[in-house]
Amino acid sequence: MANPKFQSNGVDAVIDDIVKHQEGPEDARERLWQVAWARGYQDVFAATPIPDTKIDGHVIYSREFPSGRGLVCVDTGEQAVAFYDWIDVPPPASRVRVTPLFGQRAQWSLKASAIVGCGLSVRFDVSAPAMRVAPSWVDRLRACLQSVREGEQAVRNRIQQERNALKFITEPPAFRSEMEEADKALRERVLQSGYTEEEKQQVAKIKTQEAMQAFVAARNKRLVDLYRVEVVKFREQIPELRAAWDKRYEEYVAFRQAINHFNEVDERSRSITETSVRSSALLDPIESACLNVSADALEEVEANARARFGELVATIDLLYELVPKRLQKVASAS
Repeated sequence: MANPKFQSNGVDAVIDDIVKHQEGPEDARERLWQVAWARGYQDVFAATPIPDTKIDGHVIYSREFPSGRGLVCVDTGEQAVAFYDWIDVPPPASRVRVTPLFGQRAQWSLKASAIVGCGLSVRFDVSAPAMRVAPSWVDRLRACLQSVREGEQAVRNRIQQERNALKFITEPPAFRSEMEEADKALRERVLQSGYTEEEKQQVAKIKTQEAMQAFVAARNKRLVDLYRVEVVKFREQIPELRAAWDKRYEEYVAFRQAINHFNEVDERSRSITETSVRSSALLDPIESACLNVSADALEEVEANARARFGELVATIDLLYELVPKRLQKVASAS
């Protein structure tokens, strides 16, 4: 992949381009230098479009001119790069990617992949106020994350209570297996039914082998006939037995669904809690970076932090990306 060609002293190049298009730069020169110095850079570069180039970074200054052109300065993590073109103008702190277009109108395309949310706004052209009003915006974000964790703990407690109150149900054997076992038990019951009074009298009178064989044959026939009668009666009960089995299986399915629901809710809740803890840890280096952040509408998130949890986490991740690498290393080490 080709590297973009950068031109040093990009502030003058960008201001000259603005003037060339008959637009008033106003305080753009001062603002560009301010954001560069705030991010630790001694220069602002201008990029020359090269095929297959992409520039990733975060917006540190942006404004739109009356013509519709935009001025955006991007911190790539290694340098500050300014663009003046027909481009989108996302707010500062947005994560963006800039790619060349080589069109007749615009040379660059700038797309934001993430924008600071939660009613926060960030400025790099103005230093953070020395005196902070308590609670600070960082404290308020911490409180939001804490409220999310407390809410998730309450969810897990409720799920555990419902799980404990749930009657345990085992999966019933297959209906066919139950019918085979019932038929086996029926056969054994018939075979073990013993002698009738008449058969007892006949056995007492048997004197020869032939008589015993005839008696056994007659008794076997009686047992077979009895088994057939019992089978007919049993088959008449099958629809009722099937309905009872279906009911038992439905109860088992409902039990398993409840268990699966409890497990899913518990797993999701624990994942949210772990993510909240991770985000809370990122707030320390963010606070140490002394970013100039204004909480313009943070109370909307505070009113229902759980509903805005995804936005809350994404915003903290984005702010953490703006933290100097030395502070990120300290946070990782701790």
